[in-house]
Amino acid sequence: MTEPRFDVTTIGDAMAAGIIHGWLAGDFALGLRFGAALAALALRRHGDVVTCRPVELTQLLATSTGHPLR
Repeated sequence: MTEPRFDVTTIGDAMAAGIIHGWLAGDFALGLRFGAALAALALRRHGDVVTCRPVELTQLLATSTGHPLR
């Protein structure tokens, strides 16, 4: 049996986008949380585009257990 293959082309871009969003909003710590969450979302999708509105990401972080679901 082969291991599942992850499309990792957007993980760094997703992380950077979250960090930049928080930095521009004046909350670098929030940017790190957004970046980590966006990178996790990038792992769950195939392709090079992760779309998510800030309100959806905030809701995701509020309901997250902080543990990866694998």
